[in-house]
Amino acid sequence: MKITAVMGSPTKDGNTCVLAREVLKGASDLGAQVEEIFLADYKIEYCKGCISRGIKDMCMSTGRCIINDDVNLLKDKLYKSDGIILATPSYGIMETARMKNFLIDRIGMYTVYTSRLAGKYFVGVSTCGGIGAKTVAKKMAEHFISGFHKRAFMSGYIGLKIGNERIENKTSHLKKAYKLGNKLFKDIDSKKKYPFQKVGDRLITLLLVRRIILNNIYKNKDGSMKAVYEDLANRNLIR
Repeated sequence: MKITAVMGSPTKDGNTCVLAREVLKGASDLGAQVEEIFLADYKIEYCKGCISRGIKDMCMSTGRCIINDDVNLLKDKLYKSDGIILATPSYGIMETARMKNFLIDRIGMYTVYTSRLAGKYFVGVSTCGGIGAKTVAKKMAEHFISGFHKRAFMSGYIGLKIGNERIENKTSHLKKAYKLGNKLFKDIDSKKKYPFQKVGDRLITLLLVRRIILNNIYKNKDGSMKAVYEDLANRNLIR
């Protein structure tokens, strides 16, 4: 079992990273292989908007981003993981720009269209000085639940108001994070299903949105959607 933590914090020893490592420890102590991705250590440029600009060799047609940075490497790490911890401080009740750029802009479109993170279990982790940590942690953890073709699962989230204090002094918070790591491991190990997670959004996706997406894929399967179509067909998610 492989569990990867993606850290969107600007500081490796910040409260959010310390809390996320405790989640990792809760999983690794039960036997999981764990890895930490500190986004600031990698070269990650901003999305160039290939789809709207009509660039031929874009991710939807080739399966790889045309930007020569570390995103394709990191994306593959997530694809090979069973569980993913998304950790970022809350800035203005939102994830950091670094996390948003990576998770939504850079790996988002191709990953969402192909449901490549489906079947994986997510945990959200966030801290803040004032407000927003729970909102941010929950939003990240449930981001891939309403998949177009197949869905992911949310094992849980933890969002804490820390103020100017250090998380290391909050023993109860660290224990809560550790137990969440235990839960993540057990969910993956038992292949636990969460039938009612975002059930309303999933129904809308199934009955309406997926039809629009499929029409676009089939219409452009030999061109702008070639990689998307081939990926889904190879995984028997479409005909």
